[in-house]
Amino acid sequence: MHIDIRITASPDELLAILKQLNIDKSSLTVNMIYENASLGASLNDKDRMIHIRNVVCKICELSHEQLVAKSKKRIFTEARFYFMYFTKKHTKLSHEIVGNFCGGRDHSSVSNAITTYNSLYSEKSNKSFINMADIIGKQLYEYFKIM
Repeated sequence: MHIDIRITASPDELLAILKQLNIDKSSLTVNMIYENASLGASLNDKDRMIHIRNVVCKICELSHEQLVAKSKKRIFTEARFYFMYFTKKHTKLSHEIVGNFCGGRDHSSVSNAITTYNSLYSEKSNKSFINMADIIGKQLYEYFKIM
């Protein structure tokens, strides 16, 4: 048996449906075409964090190594603020995990980054920071809009 199916469910949900239908999986070929809107639903938090890192690095024009570097240059620190803020917003990962992923920083660095992000974003005079945050936020919203 061959099935072509367009799904909005996660692969795990599809397997559960097939199991309920008592279909012999050994004789089954399934071609799954994911709806664009459902992509965010099938990602786990680590995949989301990696995607957020990639978006931040692309928009800030930094490499992954520069994002996690120990440098305190403004461009690097602000990129880390974006990364940590949006990772906490779009995942359920702990501060400790986010900090470790971002160059081995501790949980208090993540808390400080989120506080600083909120402070910088609320300052009306810091238009470049707000503009960059809005661009990143819009791209992530489009990617994770199903959530």
